[in-house]
Amino acid sequence: MVCTSCNKIVDKVISIGTGYKNILITNEQLEPVAKEREAICNSCEFIKEFIKIGNTTVYSCSLCSCPIKAKTRSNDKCPKGKW
Repeated sequence: MVCTSCNKIVDKVISIGTGYKNILITNEQLEPVAKEREAICNSCEFIKEFIKIGNTTVYSCSLCSCPIKAKTRSNDKCPKGKW
């Protein structure tokens, strides 16, 4: 028997991993969509500061805990259905 919670965690890790891959290897077709999604996230009430490293701040979604830059470049959907 497979744990459904485990499957959800694995799916999330794979999806966010894909988002990070798309940050490192820029997909020209995906970037306009990612930028539009980021703009929506940046004005969302659920955005929060995740970590600050020097002058760089990484933001995440307080609903799903995903880093915004990776989430917006993945195949995932916004947990509130905003994109």
